[in-house]
Amino acid sequence: MMQMGFKEWFMVNPPIISTILIFSVLLVAFSFERMWIFRREATFPRELWERIVGLIREKRLRDAIALCEVSSGVFSKVFKAGLEGSLVSRLDAEDGMVIEKEEGQEILRKRVGLFGTISFISPLIGLLGTVLGVLRAFHDLAKSGSGGPSVVAAGISEALITTVAGLVVAVPAAMIYNYFNFRLRAVLVEMNTYGQRLLLSIFGEKR
Repeated sequence: MMQMGFKEWFMVNPPIISTILIFSVLLVAFSFERMWIFRREATFPRELWERIVGLIREKRLRDAIALCEVSSGVFSKVFKAGLEGSLVSRLDAEDGMVIEKEEGQEILRKRVGLFGTISFISPLIGLLGTVLGVLRAFHDLAKSGSGGPSVVAAGISEALITTVAGLVVAVPAAMIYNYFNFRLRAVLVEMNTYGQRLLLSIFGEKR
């Protein structure tokens, strides 16, 4: 068993192994996609923030809004909503930022749940393959009427391959799921923190 190649592993239970392989491809593909999205959308734009604060001090709120319009990412959208709302009232600024934070959260959360689903389902599918393999081993033993425990042991050892394959996918999927959830929570904290700082900068300057 230890020297079995990919083809031999695959032929143990093609439908089960194929399903787990599909999960592994989805895991890799969407991991890179989410990393790119988080890098593009959720990196805190420190330079933009400093320029916005400078424009607020100069009473140039519309210039700050224009600056946000040419910037990308969830933070710039939150800042823009706060700045536009502040032209009307503090309440409008707060409401605008809440809406943008919720929309930004949805952008970042998209597909993250898939990693949790893969981490949960993959070992179950692998276990299903193992159970089917064990049943087949005992069925073959009953049909042949010979071979003894060694034949059953060989069949079970092959059947366990699907459980191993499921765990190989499930463990990194769980780690990736937790990582992106941690990143998402951190970004939300930053958005709330700098949203409040923006309000203090604007309405503090107006007093």
